Amino acid sequence: AGTLYQSRRYDEAAAYCRRVIEMDESFYIPHHCLTLINIACRKYDEAINEASLALKYSGGSPWMIAALGLSYALAGETGAAEQLLEELHSLASRRYITPFYPAVICAGLNRLEEAFKWFELALEERSGHLIWLKIDPQLDFLRHDPRFESLIRRVGLAAQ
Repeated sequence: AGTLYQSRRYDEAAAYCRRVIEMDESFYIPHHCLTLINIACRKYDEAINEASLALKYSGGSPWMIAALGLSYALAGETGAAEQLLEELHSLASRRYITPFYPAVICAGLNRLEEAFKWFELALEERSGHLIWLKIDPQLDFLRHDPRFESLIRRVGLAAQ
């Protein structure tokens, strides 16, 4: 499903996710994948529903907090997105949280200066999430920004 999502074959990816959920509804990964598919398809209410399930079933994973925060931000529910951003900051005071997670929420909130500061920190820390920058549909709304293209180059993903 993840590969189909990255290939922007959303209907096929969603079908795989649903099959996995039929086998085990409490497995959070297919709910997360459905979140990202719904974000890519601009179905933000559905993204929020799936992200909420992913967060619940993951036991509060920061990765799922970021997905829910992005879903709320893109849906225009800025208060809920801000609350999840604060939750990430609070967690980060007690344990490591990759800077990629707040970057994504800030980007969804259109706080691009702040988002790119977080992306820069993620680059400095060599966050594994950055390997998907060039192809990840959840970040398509940032592709117009020259800073995003610069980030892709500096991660080493641009064509040479």
